This record gives sequence, C-alpha cells and structure tokens, in this order.
Amino acid sequence: MADPGQPPAQPAEEPAAEPAASNTQGNTEPGPSVEVAEYFDFQQAYDAVKDKRLRVQTVQLTGLERTRRYIVERELRRLEQARTLDEIKDALLDVQAALEELGVFEAVELIIDEGDTPGTCTVVVNLHESGPLKLHTGTYIQGTEGSLELSVGLVNLLGTAETINVSVEYGTQSSNEYSLVLHKPRIYGKDLNAELAIHQLFRSQRPYSSFTEKLRGGMASLGTDDGVHMLNYELAWRQITADPANVASHHVRRQAGNHLKSALKYIFRHTTFDDLDYPLTGYGFRSSTEVAGVGLDPKLLRFAKQQLTGQWVTLLWGSTVLTLAADVGVMLPWGPGWQKRQTCIADRFFLGGAASLRGFQAKGVGPTDARHVPAAEDLAEGDEPSTIKRDALGGDLYCSLLAAIRFELPHPALRQAGIYGHAFVNGGNLALLSGVKRSLRDSVNNFATTFRWSTGVGLVWPTKLGNFEVNFCRVLSYQPYDRPQIGFQFGFAPRPW
Repeated sequence: MADPGQPPAQPAEEPAAEPAASNTQGNTEPGPSVEVAEYFDFQQAYDAVKDKRLRVQTVQLTGLERTRRYIVERELRRLEQARTLDEIKDALLDVQAALEELGVFEAVELIIDEGDTPGTCTVVVNLHESGPLKLHTGTYIQGTEGSLELSVGLVNLLGTAETINVSVEYGTQSSNEYSLVLHKPRIYGKDLNAELAIHQLFRSQRPYSSFTEKLRGGMASLGTDDGVHMLNYELAWRQITADPANVASHHVRRQAGNHLKSALKYIFRHTTFDDLDYPLTGYGFRSSTEVAGVGLDPKLLRFAKQQLTGQWVTLLWGSTVLTLAADVGVMLPWGPGWQKRQTCIADRFFLGGAASLRGFQAKGVGPTDARHVPAAEDLAEGDEPSTIKRDALGGDLYCSLLAAIRFELPHPALRQAGIYGHAFVNGGNLALLSGVKRSLRDSVNNFATTFRWSTGVGLVWPTKLGNFEVNFCRVLSYQPYDRPQIGFQFGFAPRPW
C-alpha cells in the first residue's frame, strides 16, 4: 500500500501520435479517431481491500448546535470493535440508521477518509439538525364523525433528542381531545422508545349508543424502535353520562357513572409484507393483550381483553393479489362474581363500517337495546327525535373475516396515486358473554350461528391514516335490529401494522 503522505505517481507521458501516412492517391486526410473508454470496477476494488486490517483513528463531528454531543457519541461506539473496512462500513450504516431514528436530524452524512498513519482512517460525521418547531394539521373521518386536529411539536429543545407535542382535536359531533406527550427515542442508546402522556378527551356516542364519555388521565409507554413490542400502562378516570335528551336505553343507563381504569397493555406486531400500501406477498400478525384492574382499589374496572389480527397475501397473476384476513377478540371481567358483572360499554368491541364489516353502518351490528321514547315536552330545545330506535351495546366476543382480490386499475393517474380496486366478501359477529341471562355456552353457540355476511367491489386509496375506501356493497345475511347499508359506502380502514 502506498504511503498516504506521498503524492501519487504521475503516469509517464505518452509519445506524441505520428501523423497518418498518406496513401498512394496522395490523400493526406487523417484516419478516424479511436476513443478508448476507461472503466473502473469499484466493486472489484472494494473487494480487494475490504478485509484488510483497518481501524478508526479519529472521528470528526460537525453540525451540532442544540444536540448534546454524548447523544451522537454513544451511537458511534459501534466503531470501536470494527477492524476492517467492511466492518467499519457496516457499523456506519447502523450508526446512520440510529441517528435518523432520533428524529432530530434532517440529514446524516458519514464519510471515511484516510488516517494519519497506515492502517487507520478518519470518520467524518456531518449532521444537519431539523428546526425546533413542527406544526401539523389534519382532518379525519371515522364512522359518521369528522374531526380536525392541530398539533405543535417542540423538537430537541433540551438537546437530548426529545419531542414535546401538544395537540388539540375537535369533532363534528362535539367530541374533543387535548393531549401533552413527551417522546424520548433510543433510551440510553438502546433500541427502545419511551412516551409519557397526559390527556383529556370527550367522546360523544349519542348517535350510536346514547352516551358520552369523558376521560382524564395519563399513560406511560415503552416500545422497540421497530414497533414489534409495545408495553404501556394507563391510569384514567372515566365518566359515562347517559344521553341528556333522555332517550338512552335501560342497559346504557345502568352503565352511567364514574369508573377508575388502571390497565397494562402489551402489543406485539410482526410482518413480512414486501410493501405496506400494496403488498404482493407476505403475512402480518398483531396481538393486543390488556389487563385492567391493576391495584387494590375495589372501584377499579377489572377485565381481561385479548385481540388477535392476522392477514395473509399471495400473488395470483400479474399484480392481482388474494388477501385473507381475520380479526378476533374476547373480553371478560375477572374477580369474584365475574359472570354476573357487565363489562364497560366504552371498552367493548364494536362492528360495522369499512374498518370491520362493510355493508353495515358504523356500529350497526350486534347486541342492541331499545331506546326510551321521550314525550315531545321532555325534549330539550333544539333536540330532534332520533331515527335510530335502539342503542348499539357492543360485544365481549368479536370476529371479523375478509377475503378479497386486489387489482391495479388501468388508468395511469390512478396507479400513480396508489389507488387500486378490490372485490371482497366480508363476515363478522358480536356477542355479549357476561351479565346476560343466557349461559356462556349458549352465548357462544348463538355467536357461531348468527354471522353476518356482505360482498361488494370498490376502490381503495392508501393514506398515512389508513385505507380510504369507496365501496358498493350488497348484504348477504343480517339479523334483526342490524343496520345494513346497501349501496355505496365510504370510510377509513386503519391498518394494524
């Protein structure tokens, strides 16, 4: 190897080209010029030196203004064990990924340069910090309610790669939410992210279930960088109020009151999809396990809730894909006399709409209870009698099934936007298990024999919020008091991945 301190050897001068010889006709025009293409095989050159002994002698950091130096230096410790060019390259790729995951740099540039002595190198790290303020606005539609969200993020103010986010959300049906969230990525340089949040929310379920929910509390979460594992603890005070228009059913009236929720939840995700927007192959799995009642206070809500979601995708021909998906869940109270106690309506599963069972209105499937019909003089000023005569109660046992064929559309503008078509068959059911007159076995048997089914075709537009769908649906099977929506239906279907 040449001494990096010596100038590179200069190539010997080539002799000047002699003039072209004249032909017998006396023609002295020069012959055609010949260009020699130079080709350098970088991969071959790299393979020749990648396993030679090399270590990092110095690291030069530039671009740090607010970020504390130790935040970056602890990620660069990966270079200490690298002893070849190939190992240094792999370590730097990991460093780059870790620094980008902090979310405080707009760009991360890593350069390997020659060192001062043979067998050494210098690593130059050029960082470009993002601004300290992030603003976000968005509009959402879930079921029949639209909402507007405004959030302000304060990024890296303390120099430890933290983000403080304040958000406000208002819905068209009086729902609102206020939250303050502290997000800290890569705790102690590990592949772990932490969040602390306090929030207050008000949800109106009057159109579906004749109650409103007010929740005040906080949550602490710890999860891996890749999103595979997530553990959180929630402590919140919940107030459920029956509809002030005096139409709530007897079941909903019994649910009204104050409840203290202290719950642990663990979420596991695993996917092998080649693409999340339009996967051609692979599968995804998600498990959510929640146990409420952590503590000694007898007023605590006590229940266990398990939900499993799976999806499998395979390529049929061209870009046409078969998708099979299932989402199942069960929820039961625990503690003495659990079979006689009802679960809280705000924690139950609901079914209906593009997110779960197409061809039915949001929360339009499952157990219901007749609403009270108030006299005209009992209605508050401005209140109108509801066209929905029964309250959706949700369920403790839940299942949603989907079989769909997805295909790309012929118009190039639609393909460019990511919009595709699908034809589907959807099925599902709900059942209450606890606090009902029938036995647990009878409830399960009734659940298995009263499935609802629908079919249809539509368009899907993948977005950051989930898949926005416009479908034409036909209901194949339904039960009394269900609210089918035959014809066109649109809505968001959040993705669990």
